[in-house]
Amino acid sequence: MWSPSLLSHQIKSNLVRVLLDSGALQFGDFNTKSARRTPYFIDTSSLYQSLAWESIIKAYVYAAHHHISQPLDAVYGHAYKGIPLCASFSVLYSQITGKQCHFFFNRKEAKTHGEKGVILGKTQLLKNKKIVICDDVLTSGKSLKEAISTLSDHHLHSIIAAVVLVDRQECSDTHPHISAKQAFEQDFQVPVINLITISEIITELIRTDEPTAKPHIESIQNYLNTYGITSTSLISQ
Repeated sequence: MWSPSLLSHQIKSNLVRVLLDSGALQFGDFNTKSARRTPYFIDTSSLYQSLAWESIIKAYVYAAHHHISQPLDAVYGHAYKGIPLCASFSVLYSQITGKQCHFFFNRKEAKTHGEKGVILGKTQLLKNKKIVICDDVLTSGKSLKEAISTLSDHHLHSIIAAVVLVDRQECSDTHPHISAKQAFEQDFQVPVINLITISEIITELIRTDEPTAKPHIESIQNYLNTYGITSTSLISQ
């Protein structure tokens, strides 16, 4: 149905450039949501500027449109980073396909007045409709699992894919011999479409001899040796 290699090398190269130029790709000492200390971090809020955001959303829509063989009806964004993703995605998807695409998202806490509830969006229109989840970075898969749980609580089960910007290619914390992406796909039978992987990012940084990345390549490799899946090993250059 879909192929993770469909995005061209040029598109992936452009994505790395956008991540660098916007400041979204950062090097240093960080803690992830999964409580791992990491030498790199991807802050997608740094992409909240018109030209960078346009490039990213185009890649999301391109990936979804070309990887998924059937038209989608709605896109869900899990609070908080998924909210601007789903809204922007739905507009561009409709512009490209000419098809109505709903977007909806959750609150962190239920609202007890006004429209009430956890979900903002017309969920009553989405029963048995084809839904895609948009998220930013896949590390442990926790956010995607939370999204599935939230959708299930609202009897929305027709999830045909999840689209993420970066797959960090790390081992699952529940299935230690496979990646978080593979574990999620196995557990929920929902394919994950990643626009780019950390190994592709680092390969591109090495290829272009990116000066800001040079001091950090070895520490990233060491991190991947500890937490990454086997295929993330980088070729020494």
